[in-house]
Amino acid sequence: MCLWKSKYGFRRFTRGAFDLMTILFLTRYQKRPLHLFGGLGLLFFAVGFVISFMLACEKVIMGRDLSNRPMLFLGVLLIIVGIQFFSIGLLGEMISAHRTDQDVYYIKKRLGFRKSG
Repeated sequence: MCLWKSKYGFRRFTRGAFDLMTILFLTRYQKRPLHLFGGLGLLFFAVGFVISFMLACEKVIMGRDLSNRPMLFLGVLLIIVGIQFFSIGLLGEMISAHRTDQDVYYIKKRLGFRKSG
């Protein structure tokens, strides 16, 4: 029988890791979400394109059948996911560009303070 139980376990570690990722995301990519999502999207798209291009060359040059190849599905999936990530980044850019006007507070305007930054 254990007389004490530690508060520091795997569950607390995962919560701290998620909090850290949230803070990093909000501080680095809040004003420019396309830098994160666009980079991931281009990476996924490029890998999917290379896989699909290699399979297409294999089909044309060697005449191999592609009907039941998992790599074909992976290539198409990566291309679609890459396009979706890039689109999410563009939507995030539009939202963040629209929200820049909300940084000025009413009290600052009323007292005559200038916008800092």
